[in-house]
Amino acid sequence: MIGKIIKVLLTNLFLFSTPGFAITLKLAAISPEDSSWADYGKRFAQCVAEETSDKLRIQWFLGGTMGDEPAELKKVRLRQLHGAAFTLVGLGLITPDIRVLELPFLFQNEKEVDYLLESMQEEFSEMFRQKGFELLGFLEVGLVRFYFTRKIETLQDFLNTRMFYWTGDPIGLEALKGFGFTNIVPLQLPDVYTALSTGMVEGVYGTDYAVVGLQWFTQLKYITPWFFSYTPAAVLVSTWAYNKLDPKQQKVLKECWKKFEKPLMKIIRRDNRTAYQEMLNRGLKPLELKENVYNQLLARGKEVWKKVSGSLLSSKIVTMVKEKLSRIRKSNAHYNSSAQ
Repeated sequence: MIGKIIKVLLTNLFLFSTPGFAITLKLAAISPEDSSWADYGKRFAQCVAEETSDKLRIQWFLGGTMGDEPAELKKVRLRQLHGAAFTLVGLGLITPDIRVLELPFLFQNEKEVDYLLESMQEEFSEMFRQKGFELLGFLEVGLVRFYFTRKIETLQDFLNTRMFYWTGDPIGLEALKGFGFTNIVPLQLPDVYTALSTGMVEGVYGTDYAVVGLQWFTQLKYITPWFFSYTPAAVLVSTWAYNKLDPKQQKVLKECWKKFEKPLMKIIRRDNRTAYQEMLNRGLKPLELKENVYNQLLARGKEVWKKVSGSLLSSKIVTMVKEKLSRIRKSNAHYNSSAQ
């Protein structure tokens, strides 16, 4: 037993220290080496090294080399890693209330996303801090839409689809059930392409960039022209590692990420728009739904909010988010009417 304790202590020591008394923070991400995420992660690392005269360094483990996000999180909690860039899967395992950001039809546009993330930065930071993590800042996966292998016209066509569900996403599951899907197929992401090619599933959801990058689009024919959800991401460092840094290093860590946060958001959104256009160029067609299907789904999505509030999500966080978005919408409506 004592031997194991000593081994853990030595592991933590060597993970955190490098020759010359420099500190190295080891962070993981499932994003590939050639992605925009990875590029800006490396720029972030360079900024930290320069601003601390190389006394604080960032070492990235990219492309899922440390496993999927649950595995990465486990390694952080075992102090084998110091943090990670998590998508909603990892973030939701740390603090379920962050999943409020994926409520169906929560956001009307990207400006609302930016407003909410900025105006609730302190609240989100405290949520993660209570769970043993320091929030450096947000990035994103993007806005989410549906894609299908066959033509969909009516609400019944829509809901009769054999729809993929990303295992481990409880809000996503409740949304699909709330919409009225009756044939939901749970899958891990690596299994989706085969499921599409064999007909196991006829519909999927995701961001445009992800659907192109994962090659799902080669098996798809139709795409909704509207989004129904949003997937955030964020960079977190464990509190135990963050507290080992001096105040200047802590400040540099957050300022360097903040320097690249908005430029990276713009690139991710550009990549999503480019991917959408590429799919259209490759022959995917926007769905033209009958029977006012969109409005019916919108109404059902709002009912999901009520169902998960107080169960999967705290009623406090749902109320706070609704009030924030209501405020900006009223402000925009006043501005728009005044400008006319």
